[in-house]
Amino acid sequence: SAIVTQRTVDNAVSKRSKDKKNPAPVKKEATQKKSSSDAAMSSDKSDFGGTRQPISERDFASLCELVRGIYLFQELTVGEVEEICHSIHQVLYPKGHKIIQTGELGAGLYICHQGAIKVQAKNTLFKKGAVYATLNHGDIFGEMSLILDQPCSADVVTTTEAKVFVIPKKLFEYLYAVNPSFSTTVNEISESRRSDNAVRRQIDK
Repeated sequence: SAIVTQRTVDNAVSKRSKDKKNPAPVKKEATQKKSSSDAAMSSDKSDFGGTRQPISERDFASLCELVRGIYLFQELTVGEVEEICHSIHQVLYPKGHKIIQTGELGAGLYICHQGAIKVQAKNTLFKKGAVYATLNHGDIFGEMSLILDQPCSADVVTTTEAKVFVIPKKLFEYLYAVNPSFSTTVNEISESRRSDNAVRRQIDK
């Protein structure tokens, strides 16, 4: 398959600024080798915090299995999933690290690989935020900020040292722009969530 260049990614991503329904992948020829697509994604590296880790063959096999099980990617072929996985990052976070902060726009879709992570309300000066969920191997977070193009609604903090696979926002947007199956799934989820939120607002009134 053709290598995706920075220009290709930028062209695909620019569609979103013209039309909010056009959000981004990219491709890597080998797990350990840096391809043009990997270089195109490297600008996102610092957005994730933590320390980037190499992905072993065993980790890559686990990653492919995890991605195939995510609802967003279930309509994609095995080949498409593997190609996406070549551009996913693995990041190591220390205990107590805040991966996502309430109010910030999402930098990517995260998949918990090792360790434990909690989703909680933002802490205040006088009160510790309530814990909504505990995440472990295979659990995902951060996707709704990308799908809805809205700020994150909770803090996500590691409770142990944790390794996390990260699908960069540009990769998510590129995939949205070029893969009809993926964009259809994202649009359906977005419309459903927005409808649910509208109903809740009416009930709250």
